[in-house]
This record gives sequence, C-alpha cells and structure tokens, in this order.
Amino acid sequence: MRGEDRDKLQMTNDKRQMRWGVGGKEIGELRIVLIFDTMNTKKIALILLTLVSLIVINACKHDEEGCGATNISRAGESESHNNGRNCMSCHNDGGSGKGCFTAAGSVYRSNGSAFTSAVVRLYTQPNAQGELRATITGDNLGNFFTTDNINYSGGLYPTLVGSNGAVQHMPTSITSGACNSCHGASTDRLTTD
Repeated sequence: MRGEDRDKLQMTNDKRQMRWGVGGKEIGELRIVLIFDTMNTKKIALILLTLVSLIVINACKHDEEGCGATNISRAGESESHNNGRNCMSCHNDGGSGKGCFTAAGSVYRSNGSAFTSAVVRLYTQPNAQGELRATITGDNLGNFFTTDNINYSGGLYPTLVGSNGAVQHMPTSITSGACNSCHGASTDRLTTD
C-alpha cells in the first residue's frame, strides 16, 4: 500500500472509544483507531496485553486504598491523625481511610497530652492471661491501629502498658477493636503515664 493510500485508510477508519473501571468507578479512557488491515497479529496482541495490564494495575491501586491496604502504627511514626475520634468510622470497607482497621484507638497521659508509643495487648483471658492474640504499639501522636487480622471470637481482654511499665487491664471482654467508639465518648479516655 502506498503512503498516501495508507494515510487515507487511517483517516477513514472508525474511531472507537473504550472505557474501563473498577468497583463502579471509571478509571481511564482510551481512544484507538482500528486499522486492522495494516496491523499484524503481534501488534494487536501487544495492544490487548497493554490494555489488560493497565486495568490490572489500576485495580491494584484501588485495593491499596481499601481493605487490602496494610496500615499499622509504629513507635516513632507521626503519620496518623484525628486523635480521639473513632478511627473505624473511616477505616472500614467502603470508608475513606487507608486500610480497614481491626483495632484502633488513642492513648493519653493523665495531663491530657498524647501518650507516645503505648502498647496495647489483646488476651483471651482477663488480667493478661490466656493466649495473646495481638500486640499493637502506638505512634508518636498517641494513636494505635492495625489492619492485621484479629480473631475476636470468645471476646478479648485489652491490656494497656505505659512507658514506666504501668499496666492497666480492662475487666470486660471486647468483640470489636473500635476503642474510641466508647473511650472518650461514653467512657473515660485511655490514660496511662
């Protein structure tokens, strides 16, 4: 095919529009000109492979923002926010927070300032007895949180450990790790020194 004929062919082919999405959200748009007469099979396969790759990459990005994301507090970090609020109101399936928290809350000093690097342990029996199911270390802003899977079956008993070794045991079991949904709302805030 001569050059000017090929140009005419490209100009007269239908333009197609392709859109793709993940979870009901449109994540991209691609406009392609179909010129099957001048393409070989390898080029078509390469285009299709590229399209599939883009869809998979964007699907993974969506997962990082949802429940598939790992988000765990660590001593020395200061990236958390909204100290004292119920973390799980945003960090849940469909929420705007990164990751779905399985346990989260805030710890304060007796003077009201944030307690840094507190340790929360979840046991199957009261007073730090039974099986230890989770250990969560708070960050520099007084918040502790994890997206790790925690088995709450049978209820868990929280223990709060302060920097000087002071230990406080919650006398009743919990079946949810949304600590700030009660502490600071309907019961006293978590406090240690």
